[in-house]
Amino acid sequence: MDLEILISSSLVATLLLLSSIHNFYKAEGRIVSEEEDLELDRQLKILNKPLIKTIVATNGDIVDCIDIYRQPAFDNPLLKNHEHKVKRIIKQELLLNEANASSKKISVLEHYYNESHCPFGTVPIIRTTKKQLVNAKRFSQRMKRSGENAVFKPTGRTHFVSLETSYIKNKTYLGAWAQIQIKNPDMAPDQFTTAQISVQNGPGEDVNSIEFGWAVYPELFSDADTRIFAYWTGDGYKRRGCFNMLCSGFVLVNHEIPLGASLANTGRAFLGSRVVRDPQPDDGWWLYLLDIKIGFFPKPIFTHPEDEATIIKYGGLANAEPNKPFPQMGAGSLPDFDFEKSCHFTHMRVYDKNGEPGDFDPNIVQMRHDASVDCYDLAFYGRNHTGWGLTMSFGGPGGSC
Repeated sequence: MDLEILISSSLVATLLLLSSIHNFYKAEGRIVSEEEDLELDRQLKILNKPLIKTIVATNGDIVDCIDIYRQPAFDNPLLKNHEHKVKRIIKQELLLNEANASSKKISVLEHYYNESHCPFGTVPIIRTTKKQLVNAKRFSQRMKRSGENAVFKPTGRTHFVSLETSYIKNKTYLGAWAQIQIKNPDMAPDQFTTAQISVQNGPGEDVNSIEFGWAVYPELFSDADTRIFAYWTGDGYKRRGCFNMLCSGFVLVNHEIPLGASLANTGRAFLGSRVVRDPQPDDGWWLYLLDIKIGFFPKPIFTHPEDEATIIKYGGLANAEPNKPFPQMGAGSLPDFDFEKSCHFTHMRVYDKNGEPGDFDPNIVQMRHDASVDCYDLAFYGRNHTGWGLTMSFGGPGGSC
């Protein structure tokens, strides 16, 4: 079936709109024409759903509380024949959340709110701005793939480090888990960096990938905060996919945790990140913070909706524009077992084909990086004896790599 038939008219309009205004934003502060500005306002009204409540976060983010059944995912025509299943899953989660009202709190997010969370039955979505839409379009145009090692790679120059489960024939996974240490690397407006876990399947030119962790990306988020981020692609970084809630696809179920929220760095604070397939294969892939469900990616949004992943990655990315220095990655220092000096992944685990979490074999992983080790590197410590499970550290100072 033609992909354009599958994409909703609102999404097509958004893509066409952003393509038409892109040239007006080549230089920061450039103003669009009145006609295009009005059209952009119309698209923002589509993306920013009617709200039930608005919360201003401590860092100035405007968080809109949207009816859980009116969130952007329901605009995606790929879910048209799956909508009843999505609503069934949401209903189940609402019942579970209501029965467990005293749910575990995420300490690294407690600072984020000035007041109460979104009410039960709604979901928190950070309000989309015109600048974010334009920057998101710019980002999508900068996407590239890199064969079987596909990652989102903006143009300019991007470096990565990753520890990857080896390409073992017939070896598949139902998810990944890690505690990712939260750091606040220095970042210029035209730089970005991430610390993430990735779950992937499909061929490199059409890879399906879910990336989850933290990012510092001033151009996209308008500040240098370290933030929760998720990124997905359903077609090798071509048309399907985006950051957080900047397109329809991800289904939120939690009324307290917005994707894109700013994280507190409290010394040895960790982000407990998990991407795991639902026990019911047709339901898709879930994102968790610790044991709390944030939401899920429904199976129909992917072009290779296999029930299992073929590779898991743990690591980070760093990007700089041409002729500019590279930013810090991780904690801004090279790998070191000292948690105060470097950024760490701990309790690294995978979910096997039976859905059971466990350690991967430390002898069959690949450590990959594409920059000088003076810029970025990683060190894998295996299963250490300090209670941190499978552990690695990564990062570096960047500079002229």
